[in-house]
Amino acid sequence: MGCNLLIESIKKIQQEYLMLLRKYESFDVDGVYSIQNECQIFWLRHKREIDFFINNYPYEFDTCVFIGGMYLNVASKSLYPFLTFGKKHLVDDPVALLSTNGSKEYFAEYLKLAIADDIDIIQNHSDQVLILPLSYLFVDKELCEIGAKNSFWHLFPEEGMNEDEYGRRFHSLDEVIECIGEERGQCLFLKYEKTTLKERYLEHLDSLGFPVLDGKDCVMQFYGMCMGLFLQTMVVMTFCTHYWVFPFIRDHSLFGCFCLLMKNMLKQKEFAKLKTSLNKAVVLKLFYGLFEYEELENLDDYLKMLNDSKFETIVFNRMQEENVECCESGSFAKVNTVLIEEMHKRNIPCVV
Repeated sequence: MGCNLLIESIKKIQQEYLMLLRKYESFDVDGVYSIQNECQIFWLRHKREIDFFINNYPYEFDTCVFIGGMYLNVASKSLYPFLTFGKKHLVDDPVALLSTNGSKEYFAEYLKLAIADDIDIIQNHSDQVLILPLSYLFVDKELCEIGAKNSFWHLFPEEGMNEDEYGRRFHSLDEVIECIGEERGQCLFLKYEKTTLKERYLEHLDSLGFPVLDGKDCVMQFYGMCMGLFLQTMVVMTFCTHYWVFPFIRDHSLFGCFCLLMKNMLKQKEFAKLKTSLNKAVVLKLFYGLFEYEELENLDDYLKMLNDSKFETIVFNRMQEENVECCESGSFAKVNTVLIEEMHKRNIPCVV
């Protein structure tokens, strides 16, 4: 009863938000910043109700969240993998989250896509997914920035690395990468299939359309790109560990950093319960990589099949029976084996 009342109160807020978003299905580029401000103010007006909801709705890692990304992109059938694991599902509102860095035209393009995605979710999938300003209202940005900086400095073998020492010591990209080394830098820019850190980084710059700078400028450019990745990771980690939820991570680079930092946390006994969040995040990410969900046409039929066949329960029961822990070396291959076998049993489209 209590949970139903919580959901109904949030759904009323969602419907109000839908009315606001519909006003901006089309807009002039010059209005982009005021639109985002209006949406942020809307969420701030409802902060008390949302705060109560967030502190009472998720329960012991039963909730999957999409946070730290741009927008879910429901039109591309991303709900199929997102809804496969977890009893409850929350999406971080991309309209409140989108960074205003870059050109106004670039921001306007993504704002239109984010608004369209929000409207689709609230209008057509509100029984399965709730949109809330998770990182805008519930993540300490300053704390995340401190964590991101510490994560970057820990890439270097020497203790005591900081901004002053980094700027003084290094004069080229090659010097920075040589000091970090391939082993410590293996978590960086994993979305690219190049062998070396430098190759992956240069491909990352190219994908963003950024030129490679020279000398000291290149050194600081590398710092900025890594900070962006670690900051995104800290947002995901901070929310998931505080509210005991697990993330849906599609990006290889973000996933690599998340796994690295979570494994470091799990070395401390007081964080042992967070192993569930890592396990579920890994399983969902590997499932996402195997799942050819574009072939499916009916989401309701797919979800009914998952429920009737107890797909999620059986996958995690098998992992427990086979002592598969995602924080251990070689575990990803074991998880893949379990997933592939269970997907084949249910005729879930699979790349293998």
